[in-house]
Amino acid sequence: MFGDFEAQRHWLELTASLPPHEWYVNGTNNDLQYWGLDYPPLTAWHSLAMAKVAKVVHPSLVELVASRGAEAPADRTFMRLSVIVCDAFVLLPALALAGALLPPAVEPTGGSAPGTVGRLVSGASAAVPAAWVFLAFPALLLIDHGHFQYNSASLGLALGALALLAVSAGPGPSTGPAGQRQSVLPLLGRLGAAALFALALSYKQMTLFLSPAVFVGHLALAWRASSVSGAGSWSRSLGSFAAEVAALGATVCLVTAAVWLPLCVSLPSPAADFPSSCASVQLAALGRVFPFARGLFEDKVASLWCALEPVLRVRRRLLEGSIGLHSVLRLAAAATAALFLPALLSAASLCGCLARRAAARPPSATARATTASAPAAPLGLSLWLCLVACASGLSFFLAAFQVHEKTILVPLAPLAMGAGIAVAAPPAALGPAGSAARRLYQWLCPLAVAGMAPLLHKEGLALPALAASGLAALVMLEPGHFWGWLGASPLVDGAEKCCWGLRMASLAHCGLVAPALSVAHAALLVGAWLLPPVPAYPDLFPQLLSAVHAAALLWALGVVTTAAWQAAADLGAAVGEPRLKAE
Repeated sequence: MFGDFEAQRHWLELTASLPPHEWYVNGTNNDLQYWGLDYPPLTAWHSLAMAKVAKVVHPSLVELVASRGAEAPADRTFMRLSVIVCDAFVLLPALALAGALLPPAVEPTGGSAPGTVGRLVSGASAAVPAAWVFLAFPALLLIDHGHFQYNSASLGLALGALALLAVSAGPGPSTGPAGQRQSVLPLLGRLGAAALFALALSYKQMTLFLSPAVFVGHLALAWRASSVSGAGSWSRSLGSFAAEVAALGATVCLVTAAVWLPLCVSLPSPAADFPSSCASVQLAALGRVFPFARGLFEDKVASLWCALEPVLRVRRRLLEGSIGLHSVLRLAAAATAALFLPALLSAASLCGCLARRAAARPPSATARATTASAPAAPLGLSLWLCLVACASGLSFFLAAFQVHEKTILVPLAPLAMGAGIAVAAPPAALGPAGSAARRLYQWLCPLAVAGMAPLLHKEGLALPALAASGLAALVMLEPGHFWGWLGASPLVDGAEKCCWGLRMASLAHCGLVAPALSVAHAALLVGAWLLPPVPAYPDLFPQLLSAVHAAALLWALGVVTTAAWQAAADLGAAVGEPRLKAE
């Protein structure tokens, strides 16, 4: 019965014709079984804005009930153009913001480092390769412009938050009027990053997969800023840290309230058939956004639960009632936390390194200014944030409750931005961690498309999938490296040992894992295409593909976690030691 194209169009119809308090409630004109709204309110406000435009240029697209199933050429044109507009106004600005992290194409004269606005302008040409890497992201192209969704909105907001967090890295000096302004601007940037991520959460709930990484990133930067501004005083540092955390929390709460509370406008009387209190309206929306009744996973998604279902039977036991929903939720939460905690602990290593150095030798104001403006710090921080975000997203995709195949976009998006930055940055700027991000993304791009093969085949997108994967391979092509890295681990690149003693070269024995998993994916896809289904096991090939894809993502999680530790070690060395200018 239609697909996501009709779902997104139907949401325009609902928001244009019904008051906000009815959007998430079953009623005569809102049959929730017919593609009911199940994304957070910012998606609904976006749909309402597009519906107002549609009422002017193409009103038949949003007629209540009568427009159901509308797929005329004019309907498709309007909807497809709306995705391109979303890319242009949300995703591209986030990529432009990431361009501020790159070294300027033209070095500044006069010995002065450019500010944030200057870096945005001068880094524009240097950011072109990074933008090409992300815009050739095959899974995003296929899902948004083929299958049809607006993932570029939520991912653009989330990536914009990561980029703004990295751009605003480091407090300036704290003395004098100019120093106070330089101290306030990074704080405003971090508050802006928190606001952007709160908007991303209010647009699509899957952005929660990245929230642990964003949370520890904010904590690490707040601790760094408080350590520098405290000038060696623990009480002053803790006070500054607590104040910034409180400001970040208040920002998130205010932005979330601004998106969610308008649902309560024009509530009906208590005698009406709809919720008459703001709390009941919010609970109805939350019930649609987090549909726990839909089960542990959908279709043959490449999660650990789907891959292990023939053995563990968790989903079947949940459906049969032999195991409770709360028990499965706790199990999924524990497994997810166990997977992403190793990557998050790299933040503790970074904070500990900075705290020890701040306590050992409190930097002077000049040292603080020079450290804060060191060009390597924002660039390295952006890579570390992207790697930790990818690890967090992969952990949720593998072990969280209720995931589907399209959710792979969430962990791959920050990895794509990190790979783009690594491609555009100078070769020695990011070291082995940057090389790992670039090559891991190069390997995961076609595998992510292969993991969505059943969905893409059903949508008739097999040929576009091959073309998009080929485009991504051409964009990422490195002479002498595209195939050569398969013979060894993507982290074996003359890497030094991490700050906690693990040598990244110790993963060399895993050098055959990447090609073996790639061959297994290809063999299963060819087998599913050429061989008839086994009557006794009709889902044999999809189940095997799910298991192999889950194994590939689990190995990728190990690689990206190790790379995050390496990036944290490099970042701690870069920003921890003050670099004094020559007098």
